[in-house]
Amino acid sequence: MKLSITPILEQILVRAVWAHDDPDDVPGLLAYSRVLSEDDAPGVHLAVLQRSPRLSPDSASSRGAVPVLDKWKATGLEIEFTELALTCAVDGGHLSTIEWWRDSGLVRREHYPHDNDGVLPALGLEMSTPSVADLHAAVFTAAATVASGDMPNVQLMMTPIRMPDIHALNEAFASPTQAVQSLHLWGCTVDWPRFFAFKLPPTIIHLDFFSQWCVAPPNPDDVARWTWPPLLAAMGLRFHIGGPVFPLRTLPATLVELDVSRCKMDDALVLDLLSLLPHSLNALDLSENSLTGTGLTRAGPLLPPQLQSLRLASTKISTRTNELHLDWHFPLTLTKLVVSSCELNADAAHALARAIPSSLTSLDMQYCTLDDTAAHRALAAALPPTLEVLIMGNMALGHDALHEYTTRLPPSLRELNAPGNAFSESNMRELAAHMPAQLKELWLERTGITDTCTAVFVPALPRTLTVLCMSKNRGLTDTTACLLAEHLAPPNVERLYLYSCSISREGKEVMCRNIPATSVYC
Repeated sequence: MKLSITPILEQILVRAVWAHDDPDDVPGLLAYSRVLSEDDAPGVHLAVLQRSPRLSPDSASSRGAVPVLDKWKATGLEIEFTELALTCAVDGGHLSTIEWWRDSGLVRREHYPHDNDGVLPALGLEMSTPSVADLHAAVFTAAATVASGDMPNVQLMMTPIRMPDIHALNEAFASPTQAVQSLHLWGCTVDWPRFFAFKLPPTIIHLDFFSQWCVAPPNPDDVARWTWPPLLAAMGLRFHIGGPVFPLRTLPATLVELDVSRCKMDDALVLDLLSLLPHSLNALDLSENSLTGTGLTRAGPLLPPQLQSLRLASTKISTRTNELHLDWHFPLTLTKLVVSSCELNADAAHALARAIPSSLTSLDMQYCTLDDTAAHRALAAALPPTLEVLIMGNMALGHDALHEYTTRLPPSLRELNAPGNAFSESNMRELAAHMPAQLKELWLERTGITDTCTAVFVPALPRTLTVLCMSKNRGLTDTTACLLAEHLAPPNVERLYLYSCSISREGKEVMCRNIPATSVYC
């Protein structure tokens, strides 16, 4: 009799998956699934999906991980998800994920109980497998609802917009009973000729085209005739712009917020756009375009003088051939600056430090890896005393670079977000010595801190603290739990995160004697 060890090995691997210490350690969990093929050991692959929160359908949707969703569907089990699944996919711009959910036949009305704006009927998502004809019918249904005056916010998703659809919406917009305030086209197929075919009602305040864009040049006559709604204040044009110049030759003078992220614009297109911006613009998002250091250097003088928020995430502002040489400051009204995931070298960091205005209250530098202590010293020294939010997570900062920041924390700081950096005990002593008196949120996930570190800085935490995250630090034990129970003052503490630490059930019970159990997550 021939005995197969595969089923036995599968059971061993499944138990190993569920015994794995860190459920967020996806690479470690996937290692078990590679021992045997999925055909030979489907139970192992299912256990990996079920073990890690990062592989849940909601989390996979937020990251655009369609292969993970396909894995869930292949299990044949009922896929458990919440309304965040599609919402996060939309917010993240993951069009293939939105399409996956649309075609899955899984989304029902009951999954979106708070859909007060009638989004789902307009999407056709109550049907198991909406066809193109169904989606077009949904546009006309939405148009009829708009015409009745019952739908002030029009939101359409994954719909190939045709000219008849636009005409139907235009007729609805022209209805005397309508008062449409916003139009959102998410993942819809639109091009410039169809864009200019819209006759937007004068009541529109917010316009958002987050689209699968077919690059077709606009008709010059359409551009010349185009007029903007007189009240338009916020606009998102997130699609492939195309062309050597920005197609729109005017922007509304009433505009205060403009999002042109992910438009694949190069330096020339960005500069052309900036020349059209109204002086009253308060918020501008240029993230994930092909803006270089040379382009940003030339862009500075064109930024609106009243700008308060500027996002430059994932911008290649420093390469060998495109350096950042700023001889200007950001607008003196600027309060929020996002340069997360930007490519920085030492020279660019020094230039950025010189350009930071004293008005800044929020700075996001996460994922900007830079191995130059002097550059970090310049950035830390440039932090204005009025800064309230500093986000510097996952910058691969070590002891020396962290020393520059922990010894120069602005006294007005309310939130310090620094996960994924290697804090030493010395850094924690410096943090304790320079702890902002009004700090409300401190995020130290995956920083390598131990009980010795917490003994230094926990007693220095201010009574204003409401959120403390120290998850994924295996060096934290029941000693830290007792220390937190002693020093964290209720009822101020709202959230205490200690996931994937070495704190036992007894340690948690000790904390919960002084800290409400509903505030402790571990």
